[in-house]
Amino acid sequence: KYISDQQKQIDAMDERWAAQREKQKQLMKEKMRGKDVEGLRGTNSFIEDSGVHRWNMRWGHEPGRQGVGDSVGLCSEIAENFGPFAPPVLGCKGGVSLGLYANGELLYDGKVIATLVGPKRELKEEELDD
Repeated sequence: KYISDQQKQIDAMDERWAAQREKQKQLMKEKMRGKDVEGLRGTNSFIEDSGVHRWNMRWGHEPGRQGVGDSVGLCSEIAENFGPFAPPVLGCKGGVSLGLYANGELLYDGKVIATLVGPKRELKEEELDD
């Protein structure tokens, strides 16, 4: 089968571009290594002087990374950066959020301000299968 010189040049260029794209992809992966924590922001607001608010939360999974990748918290209206970042996302420097992490650490402005100790976690057999 005959392939023209022009097609050979196009094929060679396509191969170079594909190799360059793959190299760029690997560089981005390396640059983002460890910066894969993202936050999701809900829009429940609290009216000033509205009293004490309580809620229950249940993790739908077993937190990994010794609990530093899973948190719940509060953020101010000026909090804009939700990742991807290296942890912590909530309670990070800047003082615009407060984060309670699955490992019990309560963070504000990039510092652990308290550590909560709860009951030892025991998973039921059916939870391990999920």
